[in-house]
Amino acid sequence: MLSDLGYLPQPGQHRPPALIRAMREHPSAFIRGASVQLTAAQKLDCFAGAEQSECLPADPWPFTWVQVDKHAGTVAPETVTVWGMDPVTGMGNERFHIVYRTQANTGVLHSTPDGSWPIYQRYRVTTMQGAFPVPLPAVALLAISMSNPKPGGAEKVSFWHGAWVRWKPYDDRDIKWVSYFDGGRALHFFPRARYGFPQSAGCVEMPLSAAHMVYCLTRMGTVVTVAAGRAVMSGRPAGLAKVQDGSRA
Repeated sequence: MLSDLGYLPQPGQHRPPALIRAMREHPSAFIRGASVQLTAAQKLDCFAGAEQSECLPADPWPFTWVQVDKHAGTVAPETVTVWGMDPVTGMGNERFHIVYRTQANTGVLHSTPDGSWPIYQRYRVTTMQGAFPVPLPAVALLAISMSNPKPGGAEKVSFWHGAWVRWKPYDDRDIKWVSYFDGGRALHFFPRARYGFPQSAGCVEMPLSAAHMVYCLTRMGTVVTVAAGRAVMSGRPAGLAKVQDGSRA
C-alpha cells in the first residue's frame, strides 16, 4: 500500500544499488519513514472531521533518500548525497538520480554507526548539547590516573570504541538546519575550516549552504543511510524547496 501511494519505491522501479542494498538490510527504517510521511500527508488532507480521518492520500512530496558516505580510511572525502526520483512518466518508469551532494563530516572514533533511520525531528535552528570524546595519549592517561586515583574524579575518562577518551562537554547555540535521525545524531550545519573527514561527536556536519539545501530537500520520515566507503557518482543540482516559517518544522 505504501508503495502504491508513492511513499516507497514500487517493485521494478530503477533504483541505485546502494538504495537496493539499504532497503534489503534495513526494511523497517523505510517502512517507519513512509508511515511518518503518510501521517503528515493525512494531516494536510484530512481535516474535515471523522469522515476523513481514515483517508490515505498519495505522497504529495517527491520520494527522497539521504546517503551518508563515511571516510572509512579511504582517500575519498566523506559526503552526503540526496537521491530523488524524476517526475512520474508512467507506472514503474521513474528513475532515481542524484539531486544534491556535498562534502560532510561524521563522528570521530567511529561514533557515527552504519545503518538506516528515518528523520524524526527537524529544527531550522536549535541548541545542541552533549560531550565530545577527546582521545587521550598514554602519558595523559597516566597523569590523570595519578591525579584522580578514585572513581568519579574531576576528569570524566572512559574506554570507548577502542580508545581511552576524555569527555569534553559542549553547548552549541544557533545550530542551523538540523534533522535528527538516530537518537542525538543529526544532519546539520557546523562551522569547520574543512569538510570531508571525521570531526564530529557523532552527527553529520555540513557547510551552511549545503545543510540548508539538504534540509529543504528532505522532510520528516526521509530515511538517512550511513555506510562506509561507497563511491557515489555525480549528479545534477536542484533548486531550493520552500521551508516553513518558524524555528521548528
